[in-house]
Amino acid sequence: MFITGFSYAFLENVTIALDIVHDIRYSTGYRTGIEFSPYEIVTLRAGIQGEQSQLHAGIGINVLPFQIDYGIATHSELGLTHSIGITFSH
Repeated sequence: MFITGFSYAFLENVTIALDIVHDIRYSTGYRTGIEFSPYEIVTLRAGIQGEQSQLHAGIGINVLPFQIDYGIATHSELGLTHSIGITFSH
């Protein structure tokens, strides 16, 4: 698998990203997204992946020493999928 991309912070609290993904088993695809931090501890994320137009969205809350992330995505076979992540850093 080969992945390359770039991200650009065009405002202090807004970043856009674009990745090109090549897996030898599938055709080359893309991923694009945007991340917005309206407050210092809150980050909102949204993106789209590939030709199947899988939509992704999420929110992150960072209250040191914890970061809690929640994501939701559309999937062609699984339907609406959810993910939760908790990170502890000391």
